[in-house]
Amino acid sequence: MIAIVDYGGGNVRSLRAALERCGADVLVTSDPAAIAHADRLLVAGQGAAGAAMAALAASGLDDVLRSAANRG
Repeated sequence: MIAIVDYGGGNVRSLRAALERCGADVLVTSDPAAIAHADRLLVAGQGAAGAAMAALAASGLDDVLRSAANRG
């Protein structure tokens, strides 16, 4: 399952639709447990990395994403 991290930024609807057209099993979520158990993670960009990181930190999702990245 591919989890698209919903942190309030980025165009998650278009990304989800594109992946589903390719046959992917996709979940849009802000649930840390779902993010931690996903096979793959996508964080939709919005063109401003600083603002995206601030939103991730404000939502508390930055730690779970760091843990997932450290797992490879």
